Amino acid sequence: MKDDIGAHGWNMRPDLDLTHDLTSIESAVQTDGHQDTISSLRTASAAVLAALYLIRAICNFYDIKTSPSYIQYHLDNKEASFFDTANPITTDYDIWAAIRDATSK
Repeated sequence: MKDDIGAHGWNMRPDLDLTHDLTSIESAVQTDGHQDTISSLRTASAAVLAALYLIRAICNFYDIKTSPSYIQYHLDNKEASFFDTANPITTDYDIWAAIRDATSK
């Protein structure tokens, strides 16, 4: 977090085995926010949303209606004082609502 901007990134892989070199999709981007409420949790949530949008786009492009696959997220967020200063339900409601919408489709 610096100057009210947080950074997030993710790596999407078709397998949990990290010992071999598989094709992967990587993303990194900045997430802005209000100086009084921005936290690294918001940027981590935005990363989840971005991955969901990509998966939805892939499914739409290839006309995938159902799949036996599952998505496993690992967030490394270590926000210690977030709940002392802000509540993710009220400050990040836009991202949480978009995540809910994306997972329901």
